[in-house]
Parts: sequence; C-alpha cells; structure tokens
Amino acid sequence: MKNPFKKETEKRPPQTWDGSSAARKKPKKYAVRFVPEHTPSWKELANVKNNASQEAPIIEPIAKYQTIKFAGVLLALVVIGTLYVRHINATEKVYHQYRDISKQNTDLRLEKDRLIAEYNRITSPRAVLQKAPGLGLREGYKFEKTIIVE
Repeated sequence: MKNPFKKETEKRPPQTWDGSSAARKKPKKYAVRFVPEHTPSWKELANVKNNASQEAPIIEPIAKYQTIKFAGVLLALVVIGTLYVRHINATEKVYHQYRDISKQNTDLRLEKDRLIAEYNRITSPRAVLQKAPGLGLREGYKFEKTIIVE
C-alpha cells in the first residue's frame, strides 16, 4: 500500500558538477565561471550607493550618545576599581606598619618593666643591708628620739 501523504516525485538523472544533467560526464579541466547576463556599469553602481545612502535612516542623537555614555560608564568603573584596589593595598600597608609598631611597643614595655624590676631589686633595703658590711659600712646610732604626733 502506498502512503497517501507522500508526494510522487520524478526521478531525475544525477547532476554533474557543472550543472548539466548528463548521466556521468568526466569533469572538465577548467573551472566554470558564472557570468551574469547584465553587468552593471560604474555609474549604475554609484547611483545605487547614492540612493542607499539617501535612504539610510538618520541616526538619532540618543543613539549617538549611547556609545559615549557606555564609554563613560566603563571608564568610571575602571577608575573606581583602580581606586578600590589601591585603597586595599594602602590599608594593608598601614595595617602591617601598625602591627610592627605595636610589636615594638610591647617589646619596649616589657623591657621597661624588666629594667624597673631589676632596679628595684638592686636598690631594695634588703639588698643594701646585705652588701653594706662587705663595703665597710656599719649601722649608725640614733641621736634623736622618734616624735609621734597625736
């Protein structure tokens, strides 16, 4: 049974590369060139270009400035991005300087506390009294009585 939806087509002989419908020709050794029946002259071509330029739509002023607006926005984004990156780098640099100075401050405070403790240990009454006899010093006499205020 034949398909009722399928159209019957004629079988054509296979076409060769040059467009002829001959069964199997040997290809020619030269290239086939398409030559139109009418070749336009230079004047006709110039008229076609002039007519096309006259018929071309005039660009609206808004469309002209869209490119400028886009370039301005892009430039602003690049400037803002550059400033942001420079700000981050400067902030990191300041933070590292602060961290170094803070470490120096801590070291200096510890050194000061160590020196004060050493000075207090050397000049304490106990240390002075222990070293005094070795230096030839002896305890003095009390010449006055202690005055107590009531």
